[in-house]
Amino acid sequence: MGPNREVPLSAGLDAAVHVRPYPGAPRGGDLGLIRLLDDGALVALVDAVGHGLIAYAAAQIAHRTLLATQHDRPDEILAELHEA
Repeated sequence: MGPNREVPLSAGLDAAVHVRPYPGAPRGGDLGLIRLLDDGALVALVDAVGHGLIAYAAAQIAHRTLLATQHDRPDEILAELHEA
C-alpha cells in the first residue's frame, strides 16, 4: 500500500495511511497495511530499522509477509515476521 492510499472499510468507515521517507532518502522503511478479512481486518504499522533503501527492503519483506499470512493471532504473526 503506497502513501496516501485510502481504504474503504465496512460500516461506513474509511482509513488512510500516509508515510514519507527520511529527508533526502528516495524511499523509507515505514508503511501501513490494512488487509480486509472475512471476519475483520489485519491492521499493521511497520517501522523498519534505519533509513533509505535498506529500511525500504526490510519493510517490503514485512509487507509481503503480512499480505500472505494465514495466522490471526498477533504472536503467530510476529513469529512469522521474525522468520521472514
